[in-house]
Amino acid sequence: MSEIELSAYINSLVHLQNGFAGDEWLTKAMIETGNRIRFDTHPVMDKHSIGGVPGNKVSLLVVPIVAAAGLLIPKTSSRAITGAGGTADLMEILAQ
Repeated sequence: MSEIELSAYINSLVHLQNGFAGDEWLTKAMIETGNRIRFDTHPVMDKHSIGGVPGNKVSLLVVPIVAAAGLLIPKTSSRAITGAGGTADLMEILAQ
């Protein structure tokens, strides 16, 4: 399966109105592919989003608050690929 075919398949899953029955296998396959980071501290918190302009400011508020409470919340953020600024771009500006 090519990357384009895989992208089209995953995109079609997003647009199904009634969800996708049996999608657990896809999630497990994604988890088991590639390298994993393991932490000795538990629980490991997560703030996840699909991104985009409407929600790009939430991570900048939520992650520091959770970390200040003493919880582990590793966060990866991206540079902008479709909008004016990704989370990493905004943090870079604010942290100067």
